[in-house]
Amino acid sequence: MSALVALAGVSSAGCVVTVGRDRCGDLSCDPDESCQNCPADCGDCPAFCGSGSCEETEDCTRCALDCGPCAPSCGMDGVCGAGENCVNCPAECGACGGGCGDNVCDPETDTCTSCPQDCGACPGACGDGVCDGPESCASCAPDCGSCMPVCGDGTCAASEQCPVCPADCGPCVPVCGDGACDTSAESCTSCPGDCGACAGGTGCTADVTGFAPGCGACSCEGCVCGIDPYCCDTSWDGFCVMECCGCGVSCPGSC
Repeated sequence: MSALVALAGVSSAGCVVTVGRDRCGDLSCDPDESCQNCPADCGDCPAFCGSGSCEETEDCTRCALDCGPCAPSCGMDGVCGAGENCVNCPAECGACGGGCGDNVCDPETDTCTSCPQDCGACPGACGDGVCDGPESCASCAPDCGSCMPVCGDGTCAASEQCPVCPADCGPCVPVCGDGACDTSAESCTSCPGDCGACAGGTGCTADVTGFAPGCGACSCEGCVCGIDPYCCDTSWDGFCVMECCGCGVSCPGSC
């Protein structure tokens, strides 16, 4: 039996018979075909309200039966807000298929990359609430949290202080009573607690810091400060030492 006979069919007499059969997909919409049983040949059926499917040409105003009622807030503020989209609020969100911003992620035109406001953030993107992939506290604080303070980053954080991180917080300001005698601002007279008691207390040693008043109750202090209050109010400088000489104290090298 030839291939032609096998395909076309054979009569009882062995003759070739043409089989009359309409086939969906032959690009001809035959009488027994329709948009319902053969859209490939006859095309898609036109949308109609009541089909049970909210088509592109339908929305809540045109066909609530298929698309549902319009959102209660639709038309109140002129903004396509939460709970509103092109289907339930075309007045504010625009017609469906209108592009990014209609609150509907159209699979044909919208993606998480091109339209995150409709489709949401892409997995792994900063702002999705998950610290993953190449994200870190430095590159994505919203997902990964704030970075722990690091000495040397230029910011004096709450957990850093001048003794721990002077690079960020600056040098500590001398404070009498901190146990360290900072000679730039403290002396035995201004802060004996840190610097110790002045040796001798003769009044023959001048304060070089400019911040140490008095001579530690030396014998000439009352006399000198009565003449020059600066010596007991501000600093026991070289002039105070010379004045001590005038008050009856012998200071080597000065009197």
